[in-house]
Amino acid sequence: MFRKGQRDTPLKEARPMDTVGPSVTVRFVLREDEIASAYRTLSLKRPLFWVVLLIGVYFLVQGALDLRGGDVLGNASIHFAGGLFLVGMIATIVFIYPRWQFRRNARARGEQSHEFSDEGFEVSLSDSRSVAKWTFYQQVIATSDLYLMLHNNRLCNILPRRAFANLADEAAFREILHRHTKLRTVGAADSRKATDTR
Repeated sequence: MFRKGQRDTPLKEARPMDTVGPSVTVRFVLREDEIASAYRTLSLKRPLFWVVLLIGVYFLVQGALDLRGGDVLGNASIHFAGGLFLVGMIATIVFIYPRWQFRRNARARGEQSHEFSDEGFEVSLSDSRSVAKWTFYQQVIATSDLYLMLHNNRLCNILPRRAFANLADEAAFREILHRHTKLRTVGAADSRKATDTR
């Protein structure tokens, strides 16, 4: 479980899920680049990210125009300082912070097991096991490498597409998603050519 801005938080502890019908199980260890990719995807979908970035770029452009006008120590320095701060803050949040968070969180680096069925899903980490119904997720975002299973704007499970043993398992997983939650694709999300019948 990945919580943006905080350490990961487990789902509610429960007994093993009673599975009826087809199910898909994946096991994997998250990589640092996958955490970073997930964080970028979630950041780029938020309007506030673009607002802050555009303001920062505006300040930088305004600072350049001030320099052309001969204002070196006045407005130009103020605009450049503001622009560099905002753009630097965005770059730190998107590119540096998620990797730092991953390195300091031992649970995020451990092996995970996820089982999905029409009854719900079960997540097993190195020190916990949790089960929940599909209503736990608001939507699932599919990218070229990941499934981001969003509980809310700040909390999600990260599922690498490489974790599926074969394309048939991934196709079965997508069918389960279609029956119980919203699946949205971003970018080249069909790069593995997983079957999507909807």
